Amino acid sequence: MKLTISRRIGKFVFDRRVLLLLVLVGLFIAGRSWLAVHPEHNPWAPLDLNDPKGWATQQKLVALRDDYWPATQYWNEAMCL
Repeated sequence: MKLTISRRIGKFVFDRRVLLLLVLVGLFIAGRSWLAVHPEHNPWAPLDLNDPKGWATQQKLVALRDDYWPATQYWNEAMCL
């Protein structure tokens, strides 16, 4: 009695796609939960001066500076009129 293995084994294309999707969803959820615990690294979280310095702190400070300069320019122009 000779046993043969089917040639279809190992060609689970749908299963591989589902597994890839599950891994990507898991990575996304893990990343979001990590950012929730570490808001200093989240560039979309509001700047809190009580948080330690993180990856996104410099970017948040630059965004604040960019918001500050147009407001002062507008204020200076309004005062000159």
